[in-house]
Amino acid sequence: MPNKTIYVSDDDVGLLARAQEVSGGNLSGAIIDALRAYVRAADYRDAGYDEVVLREGPNGVRRKRFFGRLLAADVEYDGDTGNPTDRRVYEGRSGKYVLGTHFVDWSTYHERPTKTGNWLKDFTGIPSMRSLFSAELPEWGTYTVEVVDSLEQLKDAVPQRFYDIAAAAQQPDIDDLDV
Repeated sequence: MPNKTIYVSDDDVGLLARAQEVSGGNLSGAIIDALRAYVRAADYRDAGYDEVVLREGPNGVRRKRFFGRLLAADVEYDGDTGNPTDRRVYEGRSGKYVLGTHFVDWSTYHERPTKTGNWLKDFTGIPSMRSLFSAELPEWGTYTVEVVDSLEQLKDAVPQRFYDIAAAAQQPDIDDLDV
């Protein structure tokens, strides 16, 4: 097995010592694992995929992380209630599709269990005057993450218009014409 020398700056000696402690004394194994993850992430980025973190559950308390590329994003408002649904679909590096959904039910708007100390936010649920003039959805609501194997499976879970955008994003951004 070849020996390689790694030079460590004086500022990083403490980090190296802590890494050896955490790895149970197998520092070279820990370094190789870290390098594999680093190179894998760089390869995914080179292929056009970014690290994506989606929220899941009530008020988005859990997180799901993966490498993917955004195909479509849209906010749809219910005509009767005004409740918004924010949808985003990503193509994962393995070829599967990830649908992230954020649904806000305005009928639960008054249910704000904690006091923040910000009188505007506590009284109205609005975090700032600036947010009154933005199109951002509130952070509370229901978040879901669904993984499907094909775009056809996604078709049943989203409106037709959103599906059409996602399907069109599968085509190349630029068609080179030989004219």
